[in-house]
Amino acid sequence: FWSSKPAVGSSNLSGPANINKSMRYTNKTPNFWYKTLACPNQPAILEEMRNFLNPEIPRLASAKNGFEHVDIPSFVAATPQLQEWLKELGCGPLKFVASVVFPPMQNQKIHTDSQYNDLALNFGLQVKNTITNMYKIVSGEPVERPYGHQGYTFIDYTQCTFEKVDQFSLEGDPILFNVHQLHNVINQTINIRAAISLRFVEDPLHLI
Repeated sequence: FWSSKPAVGSSNLSGPANINKSMRYTNKTPNFWYKTLACPNQPAILEEMRNFLNPEIPRLASAKNGFEHVDIPSFVAATPQLQEWLKELGCGPLKFVASVVFPPMQNQKIHTDSQYNDLALNFGLQVKNTITNMYKIVSGEPVERPYGHQGYTFIDYTQCTFEKVDQFSLEGDPILFNVHQLHNVINQTINIRAAISLRFVEDPLHLI
């Protein structure tokens, strides 16, 4: 059910051995921020995803890192209607699928994701009254710093000042967004926030 691979989100820097240990990735679509994709069969697709993820939400909400890979074959088998819709969209093979779970009353640090590709397709499973903010740097410079003893690095934005550019919610249709734009999740509710994020071997640039 759950992948043995560590996640490659910004808060998990251990990563598989074949991932570049540097966390600085080029934003290849700098003018793209996010786009809502109309999903006619969304209620049924969300039900598939909830049935898949719900048993693990309490554990994920208490974990230090709320971004965790799931096993792709198990996910694909559990979500036939989603797979049909992705085929209709012309999306290629999945590179990884991650659960994204945050506890109540928590704002994520502003960050960019640590992956080569730019795009993620996110679905909200339990996201009422939560948002994702997107930012640009108005002063200061990010610094790449060492992490641990295995040669990994992370991008430190603590010396930067930000300006909010936009925001989106996952309460409606799924969102295709550029994970190399600065962003953070805002969950100032009493509930756990849960979403699923799809990443593809090749970015579906035709959907932008």
